[in-house]
Amino acid sequence: MAGSARRAGALGTLMLATALVAAACDSPMIPVETAAYDPTLTVLDTNNTFVDLIYHWPVGKTIRIFVDTTAQPAGADLRSAVTGGIGKWAGTLYFRETGAALTGSTLTADVIFHFSTAPMLVGTGACGAAATPAGGVTYFCASQNFDSVETLPRLALDGVEGHVKIDVTIDRSRAADDAQFRALVAHELGHVFGIGKHSPTRTDLMFGAPTAAGPTDRDAATLRFALHQPVDLRL
Repeated sequence: MAGSARRAGALGTLMLATALVAAACDSPMIPVETAAYDPTLTVLDTNNTFVDLIYHWPVGKTIRIFVDTTAQPAGADLRSAVTGGIGKWAGTLYFRETGAALTGSTLTADVIFHFSTAPMLVGTGACGAAATPAGGVTYFCASQNFDSVETLPRLALDGVEGHVKIDVTIDRSRAADDAQFRALVAHELGHVFGIGKHSPTRTDLMFGAPTAAGPTDRDAATLRFALHQPVDLRL
């Protein structure tokens, strides 16, 4: 589940042939895909009107993810699940539109993954907590005019601010087994990358109760579509 609390790999290869005679050359183009389902995030703006927003990270951004294993249940390897999910989504992006890697510090993190039984490492900013109980919750706080995502304050004694934009909570107790747990983590990564809504198709990873091992072709097309749209809500 993704939301703003202020509700209110196959790498594509480009082959360039050099001719021995002068020839016209067009600029490289990335083909436009059609989304399999709606990737936007619906929010309630300050005028009490529902609006649909595209959000994603800057093109070429490597998202730094901190995995907090505090209160990790036996047999639930969150670090491995996040790493596996990153790899599965990376295989769907042909042009390296974005990527993700783990970091060992909350100071360098853009995103934090943690279990629901662990204390929060960041606050909720000006938005306040408004998470609906679910197996996974992807939380971020939109700015007042809904054009960017606010940095979430670190809850640390050193007083040093980081730049975490997204907090992801995983409730392991809601996953029946390890496969469903890993599907849940990969699903939340889809929200982190830029898919705001859930797929209506049960077999997709981005279905509201995910069971797929990884993103389907429909999930992949939807993310690629979203990442090539003008951004409304900047991360």
